[in-house]
Amino acid sequence: MKLKKKEVIYILSNVGRIGELVAQMWRLRNIFTEDKYKLTVICDPIDKNPRTNKTVFNVVMRGVNVIFSNNSNLLSLHGIDRYYPEPVYNSERIYALLHQTNIGNLFAQKNYLKKTKFYFSLTDLEIKRGDHIRKKFGIPKNSPIVTLHVREPGYLSEHTWAEGPRISNSKIENIIPSIAFLISQGFYVVRIGDKSMKRIVNMPPQLIDAPFHHAYSDIVEPYFISQSKFYITCSSGPSALAWGFGTPLLIVNGILDSRITDPENTLMIFKKVYSSQLRRNLTYEEILQSPFSDYSEDSVFLSKAKVEIIDNSAEEILLSVKEMCLRLEGKYNEDELIDQRIRKIQEKVHFFRRKLAPLVFDYSPCLRSLYSYAKISHEFIKDNPDFLGHEWPVIES
Repeated sequence: MKLKKKEVIYILSNVGRIGELVAQMWRLRNIFTEDKYKLTVICDPIDKNPRTNKTVFNVVMRGVNVIFSNNSNLLSLHGIDRYYPEPVYNSERIYALLHQTNIGNLFAQKNYLKKTKFYFSLTDLEIKRGDHIRKKFGIPKNSPIVTLHVREPGYLSEHTWAEGPRISNSKIENIIPSIAFLISQGFYVVRIGDKSMKRIVNMPPQLIDAPFHHAYSDIVEPYFISQSKFYITCSSGPSALAWGFGTPLLIVNGILDSRITDPENTLMIFKKVYSSQLRRNLTYEEILQSPFSDYSEDSVFLSKAKVEIIDNSAEEILLSVKEMCLRLEGKYNEDELIDQRIRKIQEKVHFFRRKLAPLVFDYSPCLRSLYSYAKISHEFIKDNPDFLGHEWPVIES
């Protein structure tokens, strides 16, 4: 006898932001798999937000029952918290009306060190559309591709946290040497984003600034990320498409916080957190133990904490790109001691945060990076040996 599937109803906010749209749907579809659940999503009409990438929306919603609503109270995160402060369960239906943070925690806990189950896919027609643009971009059919996105202030210029700009913004200049290296290795590099980005001058033909190209359409992001050998990002929303298509992901200029849940085949390096009081960069453990790991985008907090955020250098980024290439070729020699040290720090911080969370934090204490397959670049750690801790002097008795 075939068992009746339980229905999951989820209210999805911010369909106009590609990262939140894709990340929420990817996590939902990995938590509530098609073989056991019927998924219904309630969201804004896609025409309501002109920034919505309709092709991406169609890809991530394929096979899902979608209900469009104009009820702003219901669709806002505050509305969800007010109407449904906790998810409601019964024997017939599961009302998964959760805050995005809770979806991240739930995904991390339910997929603890498990390989991803669900991936998005493109239809034959969507692939044909992408192939047509690939040809317009001048990329030969069998040439390897790396897709790149560098978050800049333009796209979210009207959105700031507290009184300052988003610290997750980055500059394209420090990526240029890595682009040159990739081209020297036979790659074509496709930069995605929007027309508010800083244009690259004197570009070689192997670098395509997609938003400024006359052939651009909304198939570009899902097609090229799905076809890439790997995807380079700077803590930006479209990286969720790499999760969804299973494309290896390199995060540079990342913001180190306690909510990292990137899946397998993810390599990352982080911006430095310099303490003017200690007169040095904070270590991995110090950052995870501090409130910075939860309030890293709050400029008021950063000012009061007297910390400065320092971008990765061009050399650090290039080292991580070279490491990524070697890893994908199966030629990189890992240092097991580095991974062991990272794991011990994560477990230690996870233990203490769980003990302190009821008194200090107002949401789940789960240190989600503990549940992630993502790796910190070994080359970054070798280049920054103090990142994993400082050697204390021996005091003679």
